[in-house]
Amino acid sequence: MASRPDIMFATCLCARNQAYPNVNHMLAAKKIMRYLKGTPSLGLWYPRKDGFDLTAYSDSDYGGCKIDFKSTCGGCQFLGSRLTKHIRIKYYFIRDCYEKKLIDVLQIGTTTQRADLFTKAFDRLRFLFLLNVLGVKERAEVVSDKELLK
Repeated sequence: MASRPDIMFATCLCARNQAYPNVNHMLAAKKIMRYLKGTPSLGLWYPRKDGFDLTAYSDSDYGGCKIDFKSTCGGCQFLGSRLTKHIRIKYYFIRDCYEKKLIDVLQIGTTTQRADLFTKAFDRLRFLFLLNVLGVKERAEVVSDKELLK
């Protein structure tokens, strides 16, 4: 999932039930596989000429799972305009960095929250928007290898 953040939420949701899977879980896994088969060149691409500003987003959905009411939290970090890592973030680590004045914590509305992709399911339009802002592109949309080598 390192280069495919578009499947992170669905894959993690399926993984919760791997000890006792049922038919619905198998159908969900097949949907993920069909999606992957239909989007083989989709992924994260890193051009050489990009900024080095570090920006992080974090999102939580407390008790949002309609099946078991488990909470989900996730985050993503950008180096320039490119996604570098999407990880689960611990509350105390963020609080400690905030208290040491190493980071600024700002509340961001759901319309501009980039980490939403890691905590919730969306309709197609919102899903495609989030893929775009995360930098998940088709290989054909990325500049040619010759241009990258310049």
